[in-house]
Amino acid sequence: MNGHTLYRSERLKDKNEFKALFQRGVRVKGKFLSIQVLKRNGVERKVAFIASKKVGNAVKRNRAKRLMREMYRCIRHDFPEKVDLAFIADRKILSCDIHELKDDMLRLAAQC
Repeated sequence: MNGHTLYRSERLKDKNEFKALFQRGVRVKGKFLSIQVLKRNGVERKVAFIASKKVGNAVKRNRAKRLMREMYRCIRHDFPEKVDLAFIADRKILSCDIHELKDDMLRLAAQC
């Protein structure tokens, strides 16, 4: 696997996977985003990027998801294996610096 590519197989897509993640998972809150984490047995890590309408219009939500995806691709090795992760954008993510977002994600990765 290329270090910076986010493959389709790494994406959290199934409705039942999302349901399990939000029912049994733990939420860790940061300054610009929060992460919902669910530990799994024997399965590779899967991720999802979520930006609700509270973040803004479609353009702002897509930007928030792009920022989270890009930062995750750069620091994915800091997150534990065998977990499902959902990155949930906060409204403040659009006004943050990329370095602040990286620091926030690293802080959250340490708590997972």
